[in-house]
Amino acid sequence: MRSLQSFFNVINNAVEQNGSYDYAPVLIVKRSVSNYEVWVNNNFVARLPDRITANALQNRLQQLVKSPKVQPTEIQPGLVDKTPSLMVGTRLLFAIERKLSAQLGRSGDILALEWTNNLRIALHTEPLTLIQGQMAMYGLESSTTKLSGLASWYGGYFHGRLTANGEIYNQDDFTVAHRTLPFNTYLKVTNLENNKSVIVRVNDRGPYIAPRSLDLSRTAARCLDSEHTGVVAYQAVVLQQNAPQMTLKPLSPKTQYLANTKSEILVSRF
Repeated sequence: MRSLQSFFNVINNAVEQNGSYDYAPVLIVKRSVSNYEVWVNNNFVARLPDRITANALQNRLQQLVKSPKVQPTEIQPGLVDKTPSLMVGTRLLFAIERKLSAQLGRSGDILALEWTNNLRIALHTEPLTLIQGQMAMYGLESSTTKLSGLASWYGGYFHGRLTANGEIYNQDDFTVAHRTLPFNTYLKVTNLENNKSVIVRVNDRGPYIAPRSLDLSRTAARCLDSEHTGVVAYQAVVLQQNAPQMTLKPLSPKTQYLANTKSEILVSRF
């Protein structure tokens, strides 16, 4: 039924400029003046706020599906110059700029994870779990340091306010407050009541209500299925960087020979 419904949606909403129905692998479906969908192989991949951005993604995906050397298993989320992106190995497929995520009202990290999995499914490849996607996007590996206790979450009242490290708190990001851990520490937090896990980054201080020791963002709490419970027992593993940061910025002549250093890797556009 979903496949048939998708088929008829494309028929009724195709926006090919020549007026004909093009059954190419990559299609744009117009829902409204501010809602364009990109589909691959009759599978929804992404929603964009305007035709220009939809065309840009469509062009990249057309190159992808026509490339005989691409393995769909190479498709994963990443951060290029700290921007959530869709990657094919070390090649940048599409970057989700801050302006775009703001227009869509969604976290760029979450969009990168969702669109990556939508694309993998469209190309008949197993989707990544949340943890697999986050580990790949942030370039992380587990350490031997663990902590446990009670985790709560905070949202609405603090949304849009400054955090302790100077960022603007966004309840829809994967973040957490802790009293002493260094800012930008990544934690894999597991709800001990259901074994659901999520990776979060420390960007705030708290909680200050004993015996709670973590204060999760609303989105993180939803991933752990603890939004309605409020407070849950958790176990967390401290994660550490195991991959160089990716950048599109050309290296200066003095540092050209350092292209393969552990701290930074120069990526190309797909």
